[in-house]
Order: sequence, then structure tokens, then C-alpha cells
Amino acid sequence: MPHLPALFLAVLCLASAPIARSAMPVPDPSLLTASDLFRIKEVRSPALSSDGKWVVYVVRSAEPADMPATNHVERDQLWIAAADGQTAPRPLIESKSNDFNPRWSPQGNRLAFVRDAKAGVAQIFLVELSADGKAGDPTPLTSFETGANDPQWSPDGNRILVSSPLSWEPLRQAAKTLPARGHAPATANPDGTPAEIRAWLDGNGARENPVVMNGDSDGSSDAPRCYQLVTVKDGHASPLVIEGIGKGFLSSARWRPDRSGIVAIGPRMTGEKTDRVTFNNIYSVDLVTGKSRVLIGEAGSKYSEPTPSPDGKWIAYAETAGGIFSFEQATVAIIPTEGGTPKILTSTLDRNATHLKWSADSTMIYFTAADRGCYSLYRVPVAHGGADSLTSNRTWGIQDYDVGAQGLVQVVTHPDDPFELYHASLDGKTTASLTTHNSAWLKEKKLSAYDPHRLETSEGITIDYWTLKPTGFEIGKKYPLLTLIHDGPAKMGGPGDATHWFEMQFLAAHGYALVFCNPRGSAGYGRDFTRANFRDWAIGPSKEVLYATGFVAKESYVDATRQGMVGAGYGGYLVAWLAGHDHRFKAGVAIRGMYDLPTFFGSSDRPQAISRYWDGYPWQEDIRILLDRDSPLNYADNINTPLLVIQSDADPAATATQSRLLYGNLKQLGREVDYVRYPAESRISGSSETPDQKLDQLLRTEDFLRRHLCEK
Repeated sequence: MPHLPALFLAVLCLASAPIARSAMPVPDPSLLTASDLFRIKEVRSPALSSDGKWVVYVVRSAEPADMPATNHVERDQLWIAAADGQTAPRPLIESKSNDFNPRWSPQGNRLAFVRDAKAGVAQIFLVELSADGKAGDPTPLTSFETGANDPQWSPDGNRILVSSPLSWEPLRQAAKTLPARGHAPATANPDGTPAEIRAWLDGNGARENPVVMNGDSDGSSDAPRCYQLVTVKDGHASPLVIEGIGKGFLSSARWRPDRSGIVAIGPRMTGEKTDRVTFNNIYSVDLVTGKSRVLIGEAGSKYSEPTPSPDGKWIAYAETAGGIFSFEQATVAIIPTEGGTPKILTSTLDRNATHLKWSADSTMIYFTAADRGCYSLYRVPVAHGGADSLTSNRTWGIQDYDVGAQGLVQVVTHPDDPFELYHASLDGKTTASLTTHNSAWLKEKKLSAYDPHRLETSEGITIDYWTLKPTGFEIGKKYPLLTLIHDGPAKMGGPGDATHWFEMQFLAAHGYALVFCNPRGSAGYGRDFTRANFRDWAIGPSKEVLYATGFVAKESYVDATRQGMVGAGYGGYLVAWLAGHDHRFKAGVAIRGMYDLPTFFGSSDRPQAISRYWDGYPWQEDIRILLDRDSPLNYADNINTPLLVIQSDADPAATATQSRLLYGNLKQLGREVDYVRYPAESRISGSSETPDQKLDQLLRTEDFLRRHLCEK
């Protein structure tokens, strides 16, 4: 789910009539300011108690830090609220640690959660809860050297299944059936025998110093993981060793209601390297014998989220069919727990289903899906299929949720509030807000409305786009226009998107007219629309961005001579492409983009993006021609728009190689370009950057746009 909003957009100038460009008015306290970033509270991971009385959830906030390198840190804290709204929400545990991933015990009197008390090494903790929702003192359950996450209670509450990153050596020692690397376990010694030297090297690799990119790792920050069974009574842990799956690791493991085993996702090919898994199976694992069997593994299909029904009869899962480079939408399906004929329940929906959960009576499956600018909650009957949307408000986005016997809770984003927790009836028809984490202070602020629009291009493609007028809009004044381009390409913007909520409202509050659209290739519009940018990342989508921009630029309140554009990821890619093909923009900000597609394939941890969209590889001559055609770097000599290029050095997707190539070429050409790199952070949407780094990016972006759109 999302973290605090990615702050790649910001402007502090009041952009009114051209004659007043350099005048800086007295700040209006009712408008959003840069430091309001630190007031945003992200609500996430709601978990209902078994009796439906209480909901525990996580609040992520920016808190002051007594540290030399930063003034603020992100903190995750557990809160509790009464599901009926009769008891005000309150912090569940007073702690300076990061607490997250809450899981209620089946009996409803204990909570397992993850605590990151030591940076980078999280452990599972337990806490007792009284009938009135009061928590005792948390106690640690695990003390693994590499940490633990994703606690899953056994149906009887006696054991907890946890996920833990492990090096290969402990796994080999625990399971003799796993293939060896050609040497027996040995004492680590840099001056010893070859086996002892290898053991010493393996120890360094296990600590990720250095990161070793061999057959078992792609070099990313995600270490191989294994499941362990932990006894609640004494904390005894044992690695879960599965016969017949070889080196591949399980994921998404969940208990079967009969306690005899688990269901999980595993690699289809025994011994397949973990970073090369393309297809997978759903396995049923007997925890007594350690034996596994395939429940389903159809050719050309990928599976996720295996979820047993409460009555033990079914396994629900999401399936994406169509082969390795498929654009098919993930469907909700079920299969009998002991195996048998699968049944697809959402074949006619044409939306990408995710976050599957069962109703308490096992008759319905709930899920969420991106849909035309919002994120809707759906449910589908097991008996006959046919999904219904439970989200009637077209400006809402359901970021997360949980379902109980009497009702459900959901984290909602809408144009007036980025995150609040709501209670709803099981059919979604009645809703009530349970929290005021953001609304309490936002009621003092002026916000801008999202105005929806739709256009049809000359190619017959229908495009949704939205505009926001300046918050203090005055008839007769002209305002600069900023075009915002979302990441992806298979992502989506809209009023239900929490990712850019702060940027949208902040820019509108400071005098900008905004426009953003979902061009071909965006999520939320079905399989054909998502595939419409196949072998065309640039030409077609950029036309639709310009269509939307062109319509808004004709409005009487827009100063068409002052247009800018900002995008991140794929949006950064399109910013660079547009700068080389269209000269209406007076400034552009490209963040973490991919600018040379052939080298993106080799330097990114997501090379499959190239393979999927171009159905081939850069070393194939016909594919290389297309990749060169769609690479913004090859049009650097046409770029005259001043650009700010922002890079996160730790980003494994669009690496610093990409931004350095663009910046270096533009500098050699003598073009106006600024380059900002953040060496200590990961992706801006990740959790490793501090709030201060986000603010730094906000203000540097503001300064660049103000210089080119407001002060010239």
C-alpha cells in the first residue's frame, strides 16, 4: 500500500496576472504550506478483531528527530478505534519504535505485530488486550538475526508463521535436500581452506556487505526470504523446509483452517533462480510431513494471494493468464481446498483484482481494483460470480480494508482528505468516518475541487482527465498551467489516488491551474487500454497528454505562455520525451525517469518491462530499432526546454545511469539543465528517505519552476 505522498511537485509563487509575477504576497494561513507535509497522517493496515468490536490500524507520521543528519523521521504507530465509532481512536501502545502489520489472534485477546526497534531488523512482538481495548506491555516473540515480518496466527492460536530473510547457508543446514553450492559447511576463515574462505565470503554476503549478485540474488534490497514456525508459548522457531520445491522460496503463505498445513505461492520450476521466476504454482503444504503438492499451475498463468475460506472448503486466488508478457487483468478465482476444478468468478469485470479477503460466512470474496481514477471495493458471490462495486462515490479511493462478520472498515482517499478510516456495512451502502487524523486540521484549509473531463482523440481513444483551478481562483485573472504525468505506465491518476494528493492541493493553493490525464497504457480501464501502448511508450501516450493540455490551455483563466510539466518514473520519461518533441513548455521536472531504453533493460531491476511492452530484447535488431525510436536521449539535441532532473541513487528501477546520461548529454549541448541527486534515499515513494529529504525535493522543485514560470 502507499506511503506518505511523493512530493515531486511544488511551487510557492502566487501565479496571478503577468504584471504581478515578481510580487510575493503575504502568505494566506488558509492555504497549504510546504511544512504542512509534516502534518499528513497516513492511515494503513486496518485489522478488525474477531468479534468486530475493535479495529487496530497503523498511522504513519513525520515526527521530530534528535539526530544530526535529519530533523524528522517517519514513524509507524499502532492505534485502536471502536468499530461502531462510540470510542474515540487512541494510540494503542506508547512507543518510540516503529510498530506495524497488526494481526489479531483467533481468540481476539492478543495482537501480534512487527516492531522495528533496531533499524533494518524488525521482530515480531505480542501484546495482550483487555475487553475494553486496553493493551498490556508488549513482549518480543522472535529475535532472528535477520528479522521477521508478516505474522500469521495458526487457527488454534498456538503458533505463528513468520517470514524471515535468510542467507542460503542456514537453509542448507536445515534442509539437506536443498542443492549444495559445491562445498560443505565450514568454519569461516579468510586464511583457511577454500571451503572456509567461501564460508567467510558467504557471511559477508549474508550481511549484504557486499551485495552479491549471483544466481541467488538480483542485487536488490529484497533478500531471499523463508518462512519459520514460531511457538507462541516459548518462542521456539524452526525453518519451514518444503520437500519438492528445491531452492525456490514460498511467498504469500496462509494457514489452512484445519491447522494441518498452509497454502502458498512457489516457483513452477524446481531450482529456478529466485530473480528469474516467471510462472508459479499454488502449493498446499503438509506441515507434519513437509511434503507439498500443486493445487494449480496452468501453463501461461501467474498466481497471487492464495486465501483459504473460513469454512475450509475453498482457496481463493488471483490469476493472470496469457503468458509471460501478458496484459490480461488479474481475475478472482477459487479452487477446492483439496484440489479439483478451478472456477473464475470475475471473467467479465476487465479490471485488475487485488487485496482478496473472504466474508466471514465464506459466501463472498472482497477485493479492490483500480477503476477510472478511483480505487473501488468489490465483492463477488462464490456461488455464481459476477462482481459488484461497493464504492458508489466516484471520487473515493479505497487504499486498504478489512472485513468482519457485521461490517467492514476501509482506508479512504478523496479530494478533501488523503487518508481516513471509515466503517461501512457489508454491502457498502452506509459509511461513517471513524477518524479525523487529517480532517481535523484540513478543515482550516482551503482546498481545490477535482473537475472531471473526458475527450475522444482523432484515433477514437477516450481519455479521462481532471483539472484543478487555483484555490483562490478569481475571474479575470490568468494563471500558469502545469501538466502532471503519472508513473507507470500501468498506473493511474485520479481523485482517489493518494500518491499525489498533497502535491495537487499544494500547487492549486499557490496559484497554479493543474491538468492530468490517464493516457493509453494506464491502469483502471481494462486489458485493451492497458495494452494500447504496446511497442509505443512515447508517441501515442504523449499525444493524449498534449490533447488534454491543449484543451485546458484554451480556457480563459490560463496563461498559455506559461506552461510547465512534471512527472516521475514513467512520467519523468514522458517529460523528457515531450521536451524533445514539443516546445510549448517553459520548464520541465523529470524525476527518476528512464531516458535510454536499451540501457534501462540492463541496468534496471525491472528488465521485464522492456520484454513485456516490446515482446523482445534489445539485442534483437528489430526491437533495438523500436527502443531507440522511443528513447528520449536520442532527441537530446531537440531539447530546448529548461529541465530539472532529479535522481534517487538507490532506485533499483530507474538507476542513476539513466539520469546521468540525460544530464551529461544536455550539458554537452549547452542546454539549461539542473541535476539533483539524493544518494541516501531509495524511491521517493519508499520508506528509506526522511521527511526532510522530501521537503528538500519539494523546495528545490519550487525554486526551479518559480524561476522559469514566475520570475521571467
